[in-house]
Amino acid sequence: MHRRLVSATLLIVTAIVVASSFSERPSVAHGAQGTNLTPLVPVTVDVDVNIKFQPLHGVGAALTSSSAYLLMKQLTPQQRQPILRRLFGGSSSTEGINGDSDDEAFGGLTMVRLPMGASDFNVIERYSYDDLPANVTEDWDMKYFSIDKDLEFIVPAIQEILRMQPHLKFIAAPWSAPGWMKTSGVLYGGALRDDDPRIISSYATYFLKFIDAYAAHGVHVTYLSLQNEPQYSTGSYPTMTVTPSQEVALAEAIMALLLTSSSSPSSRRVTPKIVIYDHNWNNATYPMDVLGASPTISSPTSLVAGTAFHCYEGGVSNQTVVHDFMPWKEIMFTECTGGAWSPNATSSFLWDVSTLTIGAVRNWATVVLKWNVVLNPSGGPKLDGGCGDCRGVVTVDTGNTTTTTTTMEGRGDGTLETTNDNAEVVSPFVVTWNEDFYALAHLGMATGRWNRAAPGEPGNTMCRGHSSSTAPGLTSLLVTPCNNTGGWSGERSAWSNFFHALLLANSNAYALNVSVLIAAAPPASSCTAHLALPSSSVATLRWPNDGPPEAIRFWLSEPSAPGNNSYWKRQTSVVRC
Repeated sequence: MHRRLVSATLLIVTAIVVASSFSERPSVAHGAQGTNLTPLVPVTVDVDVNIKFQPLHGVGAALTSSSAYLLMKQLTPQQRQPILRRLFGGSSSTEGINGDSDDEAFGGLTMVRLPMGASDFNVIERYSYDDLPANVTEDWDMKYFSIDKDLEFIVPAIQEILRMQPHLKFIAAPWSAPGWMKTSGVLYGGALRDDDPRIISSYATYFLKFIDAYAAHGVHVTYLSLQNEPQYSTGSYPTMTVTPSQEVALAEAIMALLLTSSSSPSSRRVTPKIVIYDHNWNNATYPMDVLGASPTISSPTSLVAGTAFHCYEGGVSNQTVVHDFMPWKEIMFTECTGGAWSPNATSSFLWDVSTLTIGAVRNWATVVLKWNVVLNPSGGPKLDGGCGDCRGVVTVDTGNTTTTTTTMEGRGDGTLETTNDNAEVVSPFVVTWNEDFYALAHLGMATGRWNRAAPGEPGNTMCRGHSSSTAPGLTSLLVTPCNNTGGWSGERSAWSNFFHALLLANSNAYALNVSVLIAAAPPASSCTAHLALPSSSVATLRWPNDGPPEAIRFWLSEPSAPGNNSYWKRQTSVVRC
């Protein structure tokens, strides 16, 4: 949580995040001791890189109108680009947490969620792509369709990110159909009309026009979600309810258009796949009703890829319920946000990693996305309505403060410490890398660099592997190459350059002495690695695919000291088998 105390000369930033500047610390290996490492409780984690589960397509966040406006209209290129580079990285294999640098954490984000038109995070106005002039009541042929309002700052923001990361993937979702297609007649609230069969066919055309208009600007949408939160309607911002039968009809209509060659312009490099539901964990029946309604949808070769979930109600295990109903369909996790309601960042960070970064993937997610990628300290900029106290993955304070200072506790002389491990000062604003960022970064480090393929090229190179432990309060996730042999046409020329990665989250109030039993793929040999995992900490271990894991790279996120939740630190060291 980001809190401010402003006086004439002092800004104190106390966001509870992993440090943005890191100090080297001694290697943590078997038998290591520390102030919060005694006593060490012994636990075992079994890892087998020969067992593969689902591919991992992406990790990322949403580029809302609010995020894009802040980046493109309130920051200069010199201020903006370091933020984007740290979030998304570049193609260099030596760049940050997505490569091999030890001095700074990079997000390794590979996917962006795009609202189609207005959401609850718009700045100037709320709109659809087919808003009608006065005295016009319908537009079945989409004569008034236009993405011009996106071209002011949303599409330019995407294009700037693509110049840094050309293999970025996109999932797009509407919060509302155009008002004339709804029972309410406006963007706010209401339901998708079912009183005219032309509604579905015209709305399908709306989706096609969107993906082709974006493709014409070099933005190739990978996934189309039929509706954000189709069971929710409110009069305070654009929303719309859509029934399962309407999602079935809309999916079939969009597929028919996508599979018609005449509807595929030369600018479209990708045929998007369709995602259903895109709502909370508490309802597994809705997506199963859609998936099971038609052979056109249920077929393994269908363009309907699978189901997306949000975190705000229910439990993550419902992802497995839907997966088990139709195992060949994808499960995606597409939205969760932190905010003022979760002020304890230690708990927020551990919950994010255990439930989303690890938990969603262990429950079959191929994608893990957070909500707004960037917001200001007030949870904006935005119009009224919707979430008023949400937190971005990154917080950018565009105020006039030029320094960040933190009082030294226990010093007694009232002097100030001019380095703050969680706030990066880029005059005249402050960038805070929140706990949400570091929760994503651990997964981004494990998957990002090797899941970057150009649109239409093979790119699902990393899969969930097998890891298990019966220790309470310890969760784990193995990320491993989907195939141990053969080449790949992407950023790396051979599978031998790939890595395995193991994420460990210790939610306990005590430290663990972890033995990792690694069953390796031939010709590599198996081994046992030992490490001390502090209380309330997250670690990512990484070792090469083509040899014995004798030296394992080790990244650790932990509270800076017992009882001090003001910032986080990361250490890079080596664990040996």
